[in-house]
Amino acid sequence: MPVEENIVLMRRWFKEVWNEGRVQTIYDLVDENVIAVGQDAPGIEIHGPADFLRLYNRLRGAFPDIKFTLEDTTISEYRLRTVPFGSRASPSCASPKAKSSRPGTIGTSWP
Repeated sequence: MPVEENIVLMRRWFKEVWNEGRVQTIYDLVDENVIAVGQDAPGIEIHGPADFLRLYNRLRGAFPDIKFTLEDTTISEYRLRTVPFGSRASPSCASPKAKSSRPGTIGTSWP
């Protein structure tokens, strides 16, 4: 996927999933075969959108008004710098580099 498309994809991800709370976008953008390592906790793997949704719900429960501001989009090097902000509602908590097997989706990622 060209760099520009990756940037559009990640902007959509943070806008819709995190800033607008659109859960359906998780299923639209996360590859079914995703393996994300470390987003939940060190060494913990997330497999597919359903696993990510559990992490998402836990983070939204802890920070119900969480929002992300994209500070830097160096997608060509698989780096994306975000700045989260929001009120903490609970202590239960835990940034992706990504490659996907399905075009237009978020795939394998690690911190």
